[in-house]
Amino acid sequence: MTVQIIKKSWNGINIEIHYARIYFKLGKDYTLSHIDLYSECERPLPITETGYRSHFFEARELEGYKDIWAYVLAWLNHEAENNKDWKIVRAKSTQLSLF
Repeated sequence: MTVQIIKKSWNGINIEIHYARIYFKLGKDYTLSHIDLYSECERPLPITETGYRSHFFEARELEGYKDIWAYVLAWLNHEAENNKDWKIVRAKSTQLSLF
């Protein structure tokens, strides 16, 4: 299994993605891909409260995306827009606190 490592930043949060395009193959029509996503200092993201996410998906889900980063970026942006818990986390992270 070949794993590609991609390092990017999303909204000021450094992210490292470990991507296996072919994690599992069944016949000629089914390929399972996998990503491990890590945020710097285990900072929360819209898709994970802990800063880590393991995600299996059918390789054909990437159709229409330029690359794996475009796929992850679309996922992050979608969840940031639609996840009400993320909006609370984000608001707290930008608000000063004495405690």
